[in-house]
Amino acid sequence: MSTEASPDRLSLLSDSGLIDTSNLKFIAEGDVLSHFGVPKGQTELTYNGSMTFFNSSPGAGMKRLRDFDHALQLDVPFILEGMGSLNLSLAGKFKRISEDEMAQDGSTKVATKGDLAFLQGKLIIPIKGFKIPLSLTYANRTELIKERELRGNIGFTVDFDPFYALLRK
Repeated sequence: MSTEASPDRLSLLSDSGLIDTSNLKFIAEGDVLSHFGVPKGQTELTYNGSMTFFNSSPGAGMKRLRDFDHALQLDVPFILEGMGSLNLSLAGKFKRISEDEMAQDGSTKVATKGDLAFLQGKLIIPIKGFKIPLSLTYANRTELIKERELRGNIGFTVDFDPFYALLRK
């Protein structure tokens, strides 16, 4: 498992009218499923975590920790006869916002306090020079709207490498 850490992982955020915040991030990735019998290099597990805190006291009765965020994604390629190599991704994210956005005068600017949870499944199907991603996402709410959300997406990606190789000949 490898981790990525660099000086820019602590960032200072400033928005006029809001209390200044700092953000600390942690990223790790690895092929952890090889320990469970899956061939090495076949899967990838990625973790992203972050924590945002107020640089100064946000006000009476409020905590300095504004939010924390955890996300986990598993990518598994597999071969399906007649279709080729497919890629399945399963992802989840949890975010706890412990304090609302506050203005410097102590008033609530945006009411965002609460827990957010997201789950997503995505299948990428390759078709001769194209890839078609299909995904389904569930969220218990968004940062600004406290309603459940279920959505599906379909798209396409063009791989220009084969076309470029034809032009080079």
